[in-house]
Amino acid sequence: MINPMNPIEYVDTLITSAMKASDKDMLAIYRLAKSELIKQQKDKGTLDQIAVFKSMKKKLLEEIDGLEKAGRDVSLQKKHLEWVESQLPAAVSEESIKLAIKEYITDYPDTNIGKIMGHLKLIYTGQTLDMGLASKIAKEMLG
Repeated sequence: MINPMNPIEYVDTLITSAMKASDKDMLAIYRLAKSELIKQQKDKGTLDQIAVFKSMKKKLLEEIDGLEKAGRDVSLQKKHLEWVESQLPAAVSEESIKLAIKEYITDYPDTNIGKIMGHLKLIYTGQTLDMGLASKIAKEMLG
Protein backbone atom coordinates (compact mmCIF):
# COMPACT_ATOMS: atom_id res chain seq x y z
CA MET A 1 0.00 0.00 0.00
CA ILE A 2 1.19 3.50 -0.80
CA ASN A 3 2.50 5.68 1.99
CA PRO A 4 -0.56 7.84 2.77
CA MET A 5 1.64 10.85 3.56
CA ASN A 6 3.54 11.05 0.25
CA PRO A 7 1.90 8.94 -2.48
CA ILE A 8 3.36 10.98 -5.34
CA GLU A 9 6.87 10.78 -3.90
CA TYR A 10 6.42 7.04 -3.41
CA VAL A 11 5.44 6.58 -7.05
CA ASP A 12 8.45 8.72 -8.01
CA THR A 13 10.70 6.17 -6.28
CA LEU A 14 9.00 3.39 -8.23
CA ILE A 15 9.55 5.29 -11.47
CA THR A 16 13.23 5.77 -10.66
CA SER A 17 13.63 2.07 -9.81
CA ALA A 18 11.86 0.97 -12.99
CA MET A 19 14.04 3.28 -15.07
CA LYS A 20 17.22 1.91 -13.47
CA ALA A 21 16.02 -1.65 -14.09
CA SER A 22 14.91 -0.82 -17.66
CA ASP A 23 11.45 -2.16 -16.75
CA LYS A 24 9.43 -0.41 -19.45
CA ASP A 25 6.30 -2.44 -18.66
CA MET A 26 5.98 -1.22 -15.08
CA LEU A 27 7.35 2.23 -15.85
CA ALA A 28 4.22 2.89 -17.93
CA ILE A 29 1.79 2.14 -15.09
CA TYR A 30 3.87 4.02 -12.53
CA ARG A 31 3.92 7.11 -14.77
CA LEU A 32 0.18 6.81 -15.31
CA ALA A 33 -0.38 6.54 -11.56
CA LYS A 34 1.73 9.63 -10.90
CA SER A 35 -0.14 11.55 -13.59
CA GLU A 36 -3.53 10.52 -12.16
CA LEU A 37 -2.50 11.40 -8.59
CA ILE A 38 -1.26 14.84 -9.65
CA LYS A 39 -4.37 15.42 -11.78
CA GLN A 40 -6.70 14.59 -8.90
CA GLN A 41 -4.74 16.77 -6.50
CA LYS A 42 -4.97 19.67 -8.95
CA ASP A 43 -8.65 19.15 -9.84
CA LYS A 44 -9.98 18.38 -6.36
CA GLY A 45 -7.52 20.32 -4.22
CA THR A 46 -6.93 17.17 -2.21
CA LEU A 47 -5.46 13.75 -2.83
CA ASP A 48 -7.60 10.64 -2.44
CA GLN A 49 -5.24 7.91 -3.56
CA ILE A 50 -7.85 5.20 -3.02
CA ALA A 51 -10.21 6.90 -5.46
CA VAL A 52 -7.38 7.25 -7.99
CA PHE A 53 -6.47 3.57 -7.80
CA LYS A 54 -10.12 2.45 -7.89
CA SER A 55 -10.55 4.48 -11.07
CA MET A 56 -7.38 3.00 -12.56
CA LYS A 57 -8.59 -0.50 -11.66
CA LYS A 58 -11.92 0.09 -13.35
CA LYS A 59 -10.24 1.36 -16.54
CA LEU A 60 -7.84 -1.58 -16.61
CA LEU A 61 -10.68 -4.08 -16.16
CA GLU A 62 -12.54 -2.46 -19.07
CA GLU A 63 -9.39 -2.51 -21.20
CA ILE A 64 -8.74 -6.18 -20.39
CA ASP A 65 -12.33 -7.07 -21.25
CA GLY A 66 -12.12 -5.30 -24.60
CA LEU A 67 -8.77 -6.84 -25.50
CA GLU A 68 -9.91 -10.33 -24.52
CA LYS A 69 -13.01 -9.98 -26.69
CA ALA A 70 -10.72 -9.01 -29.56
CA GLY A 71 -8.56 -12.07 -28.89
CA ARG A 72 -5.51 -9.98 -27.93
CA ASP A 73 -2.85 -10.64 -25.30
CA VAL A 74 -3.71 -9.07 -21.93
CA SER A 75 -0.70 -10.21 -19.88
CA LEU A 76 0.71 -6.67 -19.55
CA GLN A 77 -2.66 -5.23 -18.50
CA LYS A 78 -3.06 -8.02 -15.93
CA LYS A 79 0.40 -7.25 -14.57
CA HIS A 80 -0.59 -3.59 -14.29
CA LEU A 81 -3.90 -4.54 -12.66
CA GLU A 82 -2.10 -6.67 -10.11
CA TRP A 83 0.06 -3.70 -9.09
CA VAL A 84 -2.93 -1.31 -8.96
CA GLU A 85 -4.87 -3.76 -6.78
CA SER A 86 -1.87 -4.04 -4.45
CA GLN A 87 -2.21 -0.30 -3.81
CA LEU A 88 -5.81 -0.65 -2.62
CA PRO A 89 -6.90 -1.73 0.84
CA ALA A 90 -8.11 -5.31 1.08
CA ALA A 91 -11.76 -5.77 0.24
CA VAL A 92 -14.18 -6.17 3.13
CA SER A 93 -15.16 -9.84 3.31
CA GLU A 94 -18.70 -11.07 2.79
CA GLU A 95 -18.66 -12.50 6.32
CA SER A 96 -17.69 -9.11 7.80
CA ILE A 97 -20.51 -7.44 5.89
CA LYS A 98 -23.03 -10.03 7.11
CA LEU A 99 -21.85 -9.65 10.71
CA ALA A 100 -22.03 -5.84 10.60
CA ILE A 101 -25.55 -5.94 9.12
CA LYS A 102 -26.71 -8.54 11.64
CA GLU A 103 -25.42 -6.44 14.54
CA TYR A 104 -27.05 -3.30 13.13
CA ILE A 105 -30.41 -5.03 12.63
CA THR A 106 -30.19 -6.40 16.18
CA ASP A 107 -29.53 -2.91 17.58
CA TYR A 108 -32.06 -1.19 15.28
CA PRO A 109 -34.77 -3.73 14.37
CA ASP A 110 -37.00 -1.06 12.78
CA THR A 111 -34.41 -0.16 10.12
CA ASN A 112 -34.33 0.05 6.33
CA ILE A 113 -31.86 -0.57 3.53
CA GLY A 114 -30.79 3.08 3.33
CA LYS A 115 -29.87 3.25 7.01
CA ILE A 116 -27.96 -0.03 6.79
CA MET A 117 -25.98 1.12 3.76
CA GLY A 118 -25.18 4.41 5.46
CA HIS A 119 -23.96 2.53 8.52
CA LEU A 120 -21.75 0.26 6.39
CA LYS A 121 -20.21 3.23 4.59
CA LEU A 122 -19.42 4.78 7.95
CA ILE A 123 -17.83 1.74 9.59
CA TYR A 124 -15.87 0.73 6.48
CA THR A 125 -14.58 4.21 5.58
CA GLY A 126 -11.25 3.92 3.80
CA GLN A 127 -11.75 0.24 3.02
CA THR A 128 -12.87 -1.40 -0.21
CA LEU A 129 -16.54 -2.21 0.28
CA ASP A 130 -18.55 -3.83 -2.52
CA MET A 131 -21.76 -1.84 -2.16
CA GLY A 132 -23.63 -4.10 -4.59
CA LEU A 133 -22.82 -7.15 -2.49
CA ALA A 134 -23.62 -5.29 0.73
CA SER A 135 -26.99 -4.19 -0.67
CA LYS A 136 -27.83 -7.72 -1.76
CA ILE A 137 -26.95 -9.13 1.67
CA ALA A 138 -28.90 -6.40 3.46
CA LYS A 139 -32.00 -7.04 1.33
CA GLU A 140 -31.80 -10.77 2.04
CA MET A 141 -31.39 -10.19 5.77
CA LEU A 142 -34.26 -7.72 5.93
CA GLY A 143 -36.48 -10.30 4.30
